[in-house]
Amino acid sequence: HLCSTHCSAAFPKQPPDKVPDPPTTVASKMVSISAACTTNGLIAATLGGAGIGLTAVARAASTGELLPSSSFHKYGTPSMILTAAALARAYGSPVGRFFELQTSASILRLAVGGALVGAGSSFGKVRERRSHHPQSVLHTNSTPNPDPPPRQGCTSGNGIQGLAAMSPASFVFVLTFMACGAAAAALLGSSDAVLGAAAAAATLPVDSGSDSVAYELFALAVTLAGGQYAAGKAGSKAGAAILGGAAFSTSLVLSSMPKPSRVLGFLDFTSERGWDPTLMFVMGGALLVAFPLYQALGLAVPTPKKSGAISKWASRPVDARTVLGGVLFGAGWGCAGMCPGPGMVTCGAAIASQSNPVAGLLAAGGVWTAAMFGTKSLVDLAQPKSPSRKE
Repeated sequence: HLCSTHCSAAFPKQPPDKVPDPPTTVASKMVSISAACTTNGLIAATLGGAGIGLTAVARAASTGELLPSSSFHKYGTPSMILTAAALARAYGSPVGRFFELQTSASILRLAVGGALVGAGSSFGKVRERRSHHPQSVLHTNSTPNPDPPPRQGCTSGNGIQGLAAMSPASFVFVLTFMACGAAAAALLGSSDAVLGAAAAAATLPVDSGSDSVAYELFALAVTLAGGQYAAGKAGSKAGAAILGGAAFSTSLVLSSMPKPSRVLGFLDFTSERGWDPTLMFVMGGALLVAFPLYQALGLAVPTPKKSGAISKWASRPVDARTVLGGVLFGAGWGCAGMCPGPGMVTCGAAIASQSNPVAGLLAAGGVWTAAMFGTKSLVDLAQPKSPSRKE
């Protein structure tokens, strides 16, 4: 009796209805889908991706060039910014669901994120060669000024056009920046630092009355891409760049990639807000269009009538520069949730949404985009050019 008394005192019985809560695991968080991911949103993202893919194919087929995104283009870049501003003005609140113009990110975070993306984009491109010859070996028809090699080291460059061209270097670059982007977003706490109060708005359901906007934007993107192709075939590279920039901008708006919550929601899959797979549908929609057309039309294969610039870019070697570029790009991407194309589109929407254009530009995207372009230009200048060799 004494033994049982002491035992019961030392080891009191738990009440039968007291069941300990199961521990929270990472796996349980991974299966949680963000409330921001809706059917209408995924349809719009897929259409936006398809528009990007079609614009890229039209550009390559008509001019032999890649879409300029991380590199400033005197016609294409202003066209992207102005198109986004025009769409924000024309549609108002319906198209506003594709943007997030309010951010909790500090100026320092935006500047660092843009600088890292700019540096990574520079390393992700093909290295130019000093030519000791008046003509390139790929230009046997006495063309005096061959086009420079493409300078694309971003998500649309490597993630869409590079994969469509079956570039091994682009494949490595994409895997690297995806992994580093996810790590950076989780380690830096980017979801809370960048989204903040904007996260609440991102989880609201899409207005049912604005569904038609997605199809209108897609039709506009297809029309502009067709105009780009016609201008390129007619020999007007300036016209093709303007129309292509407008088509690219429209497609990016439709894809909702200018929203950092989409990017960070995809990268930080253990976030309490849940995982948002929208970005996967954007890239999938783009590759469903770009990959078969790139292969069927031989857009990455040099011919006597083409300079072979895209082929040289796609066949660049997988080296330390490729991996370093992917690491830097991914770190910047995960830091601020923004990449070159969406950064420029956000600038346009911010300018249109503010009574003071300068204040709007600084409020959303301006600091990031300036840091990205500035750093990329400096890194481009600092990188040594490899001497050309006779084939």
